[in-house]
Amino acid sequence: PTVLGPGTDGLCRVWDLRSSQLIDLIVHSSLERAPVTHSLFSHDGGLIITGGEDRNVKLWDARNTQQPIDNIRCSSLQTKFCLSTKTNTLAIPMHDRKTKICDTQG
Repeated sequence: PTVLGPGTDGLCRVWDLRSSQLIDLIVHSSLERAPVTHSLFSHDGGLIITGGEDRNVKLWDARNTQQPIDNIRCSSLQTKFCLSTKTNTLAIPMHDRKTKICDTQG
């Protein structure tokens, strides 16, 4: 089993729980080093989603985290998101009281 660890340095770490070893390092925000406030795996484990204070939510292929496969720009800060188990729809509530709905399948 693996766990995601969002960080205040713009990075999200992927840890192996059994060995306590760092297995991947995702650079969510390279220029600004804005904190990553939340992250999650898709239900099948193939997708990693990160969100941060830079107002971006990024989708990553869990097998290749060098470049995000999508970047969703938000109108204001978001501190959480929810991924549907049935439709892979991502809901992103934001501080400006808007909610962005996105299809993670393209």
